[in-house]
Amino acid sequence: MMKFFRKYTRHLLAVFMALLLIVWLGSDALQSLMRPDRQNSSEKIGTALGKTVTLGELQRASNQGHLLRQLEKPWQAPWFMMAAMIAGSRDIREARFLAQQVRSEPLTEEEWMLLDLAAAASGVEPSEESLERQRAEIPAAYLDNLRAKTGVSLRQIDDALRSFIRVQDAAFQAIRAVKATDADVQDFLRQTGEKVSVAMAVIPAEALIDPTFEPTAEAIAAHFEEYKDHAPDPAAGRPFGYQQPETAQVEFIRVSVEPLVARQPEDDNKAFEYWQAHRSEFLRPATQPATATAPGQPPAPEPPKPYETFSECRDKVHDRLKLQSAKAQAVEIAEELIRNLQLAWKGSPVTQPEGGYKAIPEAVLVAGYYESFANSSRYPGVLSYGRTPPGDARALAAQPQIGRASIMEGSTPLVPFSRAAFMVPQTSLKPADDPETARFFRNLYETCPRPVVDHEGNAYVFRTIAVQPAHAPASLDEVREQVIADLRRVRAREQARARAEQLAERAKAVGLKAALDEDAELKSKLGERGFQEPEPFARKHMFAWGGRPQLFPGGPPEMAGDAEFVDLCFSLADHEDRAARVATYEQAMRNRWVVVEVRERVPLTTQEYEEQRPGAFAAVSMERRLDLLREWFSTEQIHSRAGWKPVQEPRDADSPGNKAPQDQANAGG
Repeated sequence: MMKFFRKYTRHLLAVFMALLLIVWLGSDALQSLMRPDRQNSSEKIGTALGKTVTLGELQRASNQGHLLRQLEKPWQAPWFMMAAMIAGSRDIREARFLAQQVRSEPLTEEEWMLLDLAAAASGVEPSEESLERQRAEIPAAYLDNLRAKTGVSLRQIDDALRSFIRVQDAAFQAIRAVKATDADVQDFLRQTGEKVSVAMAVIPAEALIDPTFEPTAEAIAAHFEEYKDHAPDPAAGRPFGYQQPETAQVEFIRVSVEPLVARQPEDDNKAFEYWQAHRSEFLRPATQPATATAPGQPPAPEPPKPYETFSECRDKVHDRLKLQSAKAQAVEIAEELIRNLQLAWKGSPVTQPEGGYKAIPEAVLVAGYYESFANSSRYPGVLSYGRTPPGDARALAAQPQIGRASIMEGSTPLVPFSRAAFMVPQTSLKPADDPETARFFRNLYETCPRPVVDHEGNAYVFRTIAVQPAHAPASLDEVREQVIADLRRVRAREQARARAEQLAERAKAVGLKAALDEDAELKSKLGERGFQEPEPFARKHMFAWGGRPQLFPGGPPEMAGDAEFVDLCFSLADHEDRAARVATYEQAMRNRWVVVEVRERVPLTTQEYEEQRPGAFAAVSMERRLDLLREWFSTEQIHSRAGWKPVQEPRDADSPGNKAPQDQANAGG
């Protein structure tokens, strides 16, 4: 009997939870779980495939779904294994990724019913062999136990399995009919096999910055006024901005681990048990080098080996256990401090009901309030007081000690101190932005409800005592040097455009390399990477992830991923005139200009075409099948294939939506 429970624990737990739900729903739920609601089973809920669909049919589909879930059949995501099989993936993470690409939300009971009805109407009927294979995947003892607890019959189980097989087989039949056409394969090979050969001159604006250039006072003032209220946002095309970031100031109490380590007791019995469970983690250093692996090579050291006896590594085991215990005690002391610091807030009236923020008690505003807790004689040498200067998130993260600490809870994403410091109502962070960490928001001068802990295990209790919102500089003088530097960048960018256009015009006559050689000054500023002749490249390159080939923009390494540049190169290759094959291209995000000269188009040879065709056929076929799978299980297509027309339920005459305003008011009163 014990062997049975050990073997089928997971299955029995699932059944147990289902039974708990049945008991909670009511005493008659067990009897009605696997039968339609006889009171309303004949009620029409819509039409599908030209026939009436009743509530009983939907209830039957619902019952089958519940049963398939107990049998661990993924009826709400039948495409999961299909996608993995199409892509030839055996990795569960890759299969999960592919399934998400097909459909992210599970099937509803209505959709399952329609899929099954459409599959049956198309003549799909599971064979006895396929039904037997599905039965064989279910342990007999588990099946007997499920039947005994729920009262389902073998016929009901078989009907549910047939439904599952039928839905999958219908999709498989559609998928198998999908084939890549010659046109598909030729287009794929054109994208991945046909290449162009180019030469490039890359002109970054930074290479043309003149540190001696002094903009006029008027230009400086105008640039400052335009950008003083904005933060830099290159993604939005705004590389300049002089808005000062919001800042916070924090005071904290540090609970140091090091003095606590020496106070931890030693227990040889506990240490011995720990060593036995972690023997591979305690390794003796290598003392003898191994013999040389090859003549003339120095011998490699032997790999460290575990200690053979506890006595050899007793001190190391105790050191680890004491450090672990000290780290836990540091957190306990920090939590105790937090509880004591929060006492002053009890009974304080709520001033902001939306966030639950309270009025700040006078006691917590007294000078030296936090320091008095840090000077507790209960933990001599363990507690210390600190205060950060006002700083933005980056400055706070760079603070020694506390700057590297984070709130670390198993159920919560790691919250760095530099973020937690701003979790007060006067900052841009709002609890609704991240519900999982909303409980760490508090008022100014209120201690954070959880300590932050650094990598060494030191714990910190802290509160935010001052914040300043993001704001424009008080005057131009605060950022004058930055404004001047930015104006030099603006000028350099304009010069880069002009020099690129000049270089392109000359390249149309003499070629790009010769044109750049003629401009010795520009060539010197651009350096070795200024002129490049990369290997010929295709429009797309193929990358196989999880067995599924995917196409990404091609291009030379210098311009990798820039699809617009690649398209430009192939469009230039269509021209016969050399001058028409030269163009300028701006990469705004990288603040540079590129002059490109297309040398020639490199078509696929007959041999390359024949060699690459099988792979292209497989890749295109796979993508077409995944596309069909996405379409097959979309809600719109499920409804369309079944011709689903739901009954529009009439609103109850007494429902709130049909009452006049006065009736609703009376009803509410």
